[in-house]
Order: sequence, then C-alpha cells, then structure tokens
Amino acid sequence: MTPVTVAAGDVVAASSGTTGWSARALLRPTTVDGRTAQGLGQVFNGGSGSNGRLAQLFRPKADGTLSDIQLQFQNHVGSPTGDIYIEIQTNSGGNLPSGTVIATSDAIAASTVNSKFPTFVFSSPPSLTADTWYWAVLHRTVADGSNRPVPNLGTDNGYFGYFRAWNGSAWGGSSSDSLSFRARFVYPSTAPLYVVTQDSSLHMWRSLDDGATWTEQNSGGAPSVSSSAYPFSAYVSDFHASRILVAYFSATNTLRVRGFNFDANTWDSQDIGNANATTDAENTRPIRVNHSRAPSGATASIAVVNYTSLADTADLGYAHRSIATWGGGTTLAITNADASSIADVVTDDAGFTQRFFYDVNADDFSLRSHNSSDTQGTMVDLDATVATTTAGHASAAYESHLVSGVTRVTAAYIDSNNTI
Repeated sequence: MTPVTVAAGDVVAASSGTTGWSARALLRPTTVDGRTAQGLGQVFNGGSGSNGRLAQLFRPKADGTLSDIQLQFQNHVGSPTGDIYIEIQTNSGGNLPSGTVIATSDAIAASTVNSKFPTFVFSSPPSLTADTWYWAVLHRTVADGSNRPVPNLGTDNGYFGYFRAWNGSAWGGSSSDSLSFRARFVYPSTAPLYVVTQDSSLHMWRSLDDGATWTEQNSGGAPSVSSSAYPFSAYVSDFHASRILVAYFSATNTLRVRGFNFDANTWDSQDIGNANATTDAENTRPIRVNHSRAPSGATASIAVVNYTSLADTADLGYAHRSIATWGGGTTLAITNADASSIADVVTDDAGFTQRFFYDVNADDFSLRSHNSSDTQGTMVDLDATVATTTAGHASAAYESHLVSGVTRVTAAYIDSNNTI
C-alpha cells in the first residue's frame, strides 16, 4: 500500500507531531457486524413448516467477495441431528428473500453449534455489490421441532427489523428483531480506506485507491479536540448503522466518543450519549475505544473506552456505554501497581474485550479479558521481562483471527532488550 500522506503541509496521517497520535487510526471496514447481546432464542424447526427456515437481511460496504458468515447460537433444545447451512439470496421488492440463490455455504453439524458462534464458510465465495441488500437464509437438513438448535435473536444492532421466519407458506416479518451474525468479506484495493488525524479538531480522510490519494470527509461536522498532542483512537463498529467510533480528548482529562457514519461519510451531530465517557484519563498514555458484544452479556456495550487513570497512573480504567448511559470510571480488578499503559484492546470472535497492557511496576506484559456484563477474567502475564521504562511501552494495533475455530491474537510488544 502507498505510504499514507493525506495532505501536504499541516495535516498528515502520522503517529506523532502536531497532528496527534494513535496506532488505531487507519481503518478498512471488512465486516458486516450484526452481533447482539443475549436475547430471545429463535425456534428453528427445519423442513418446510413453521420456523423451518430463517432469514437475515444485510448489505456489504463495498464490492467484494463473501468469505464466511458467523451466527450465534444459544443452548440446544434436546439433541439436534442433521446439518445446518446458509444460502445467500437476492432481495425481493417487498424486502423478502427472493428464492434466487447466489451461493451456498458449507454445512455444519447441528449437534456442534450448542452455545457457539460457528463459522459458515463459502468454499465458492460469491461476489456481492456495495450497498445492495442480500438475504442469509438458514436451512436445516432435518425437520425436528423437539430437538433443535437455537439461534440467538436480539434487538440491539444495526440490522434489527430485518429478520424473517418461514411460517409454512410465506415469510413472516419482524419489526424489532435480528439474528446475531457477522459477515466477513475480502475487498479489492478500491474499497474505501479511512484514516483519522487531529490538529485543533478531528479529521476523517477517505481513499478509494489504496492510499494513493485522500479526501477529507465532512470537515465541518468534526468535533474540536483539547490538544493536538493528546492521543485518540478509532474503531469500526456497526452498532445502529455503520460507524467508525473515535475516542478523543474534549478537555485536558475528559474523553468523549464521536461516531462517523461511513455509509453517508458524515460525522454524527453529537457525541455518543451527548456526555463524557470519563474525566479521569491521563493524556500522556495511549487510549483505546472498542465495541463489546459478549454472547453471555446481559447489557450491550455500544462503546468501551480504555485509558490510564489520572488519579493513579499505575491503574487502567474503562468506561462502557450501554443503550442508555455511560458506566464510567471502573478500574480493572487488579492491584494498584499492576497496570500502567495500554498496548491495544481487541474484541475477539466471542465478543469479549481483550486488554493487552504493560505493567510498569513488575515490568510485565499482561492480558485481561472483560465482557459486556462487566465481568473480568483472570489476569495473565504473557511476558515477565519487558521494557523497564514507560518510554518503551509502545501502543500497537492487534487483530483477532480464527484458527480451527479458536480466536488467536498476535501481540507485538517491546521486551527488556528493547526489541520487538
């Protein structure tokens, strides 16, 4: 990819200097993320009768090939047999599956999806068109209402109201529900690429030629920042339509989150909740924003802001935004000297937040998980001999990926020899 220079002179997409800094600034949306918190269990009987088939509407962000769809399931009813597979169908004029099949996924045994988020792979990936609606139609090869898998049904993602269930003779509608799903694509180099910078305000830039040229989007709608020297962080989220979430300092120690709509290429008119995420953020340490969506979570987190506490810079803090309010100022459940600087925060394929951080006191590189029901996992020291000064505690940008159904994260960090 071409080196990222978005404009000559004052504003460049750099990670230092007068334009502000973040390792989480360069983004290419590659998924359609319709994951939801734990909701109702949807009846899925199989066959041609009532609830024999289920369907979810979605649309790609750019022209690309669909590699797979992940679908969340709750606990089984009984002991399901047979297989499950997904058809991709075109959309009819009445926002219903048309019956025209574009592609069919590989099958997965129904007995294996109990409380899982299985991946339905398309061995012959279909080419789909940007901003065009398609249906993912879920089938079972065995009709059995007494022994059935249970897809999760929620109401708190950007695709609620676009779920349909077969009633035996026609597709029935839903005004508020959505299957919990995620569709992943391979996009060409002409797919939109975004980068965030800041000076006295945030700037969102878009490239349609893999970084060769850049155009600023909706500069008049961007929020002002407290200082160009303070950190910021960006994250792709699909909650309530396609958004890039950007956490930024609106005041010396105050963090807010503003959404950028990459369907319309405009900034939202106000910050999430029109409120502060926290007023306790240390402005010399990295921050991160992400979107937590744990299957077991009772509360959906639209956004989670992660930061080093001003009150005690040995502590990491986080604030999570539910549907209604910011729940702020929570310190990770670790001893007072066990955290110092966030390397990165990753939302894994189960929807859990994985925080990677440097421990300034013990010189460890550590990990702690956290889900949207505000439950923290056990802290794990990944390396006990890392950089011994805060100057060597670099922020990073990690990604999660599935290997044989297991989420993997490759985490780079600086060790005690100052090598990566």
